[in-house]
Amino acid sequence: MNVESILEKYKENATACMHVRCGFCREECPMYRYFKFDSYAAKGKIGILYWLLKGKLEFSESVVERIYSCTTCGFL
Repeated sequence: MNVESILEKYKENATACMHVRCGFCREECPMYRYFKFDSYAAKGKIGILYWLLKGKLEFSESVVERIYSCTTCGFL
């Protein structure tokens, strides 16, 4: 099973999050408070997932760093 097929099961949730754009997930995120970039919070990680699934973003060292930057939320 490849990465794209694994991520595909999250497509509906990622699309919903990208359309709502509330940002509530940033409020308590220690990584967001430290780095001040959405890509370190759940909102940004869902954005990364969304654009990966759309084919507009490719895996890179920077993308992987963002995905695995948090050890407390367990996202991906």
